[in-house]
Amino acid sequence: MGVNSNVIDLKKEMNFVPGGIASRTIRRDRSAKTVLFYFDAGQQLSEHTATVAATMHFVEGRARVKLGRRWRNAGPDTWIAMEPGLAHAITAKTKLVMLLTLFDGPPSDSRKPPTPKPE
Repeated sequence: MGVNSNVIDLKKEMNFVPGGIASRTIRRDRSAKTVLFYFDAGQQLSEHTATVAATMHFVEGRARVKLGRRWRNAGPDTWIAMEPGLAHAITAKTKLVMLLTLFDGPPSDSRKPPTPKPE
């Protein structure tokens, strides 16, 4: 059985569009899709929702992120997990690099203990 891997240097992949937002899918399989986003400073994604669970990992730059009704600051190494249907928006305060992963299937919460199986 072979092992599949995909190694990407995110710094080398950066491709900012002056005054815009660019994105590129870097991996897609049966369970998830990962998209690398580049925002120029001041660019925004207006409030929207996703039908699946998702995570945002901020690689470089600073942003304000709206999750539900609350705005939060995000910067390098900020990681955000979102349940399906959560309204969210992003405003880039500086040039911004973000990884978005969309998960197929039901979300799981690793903080919850596993449900015991009936005997």
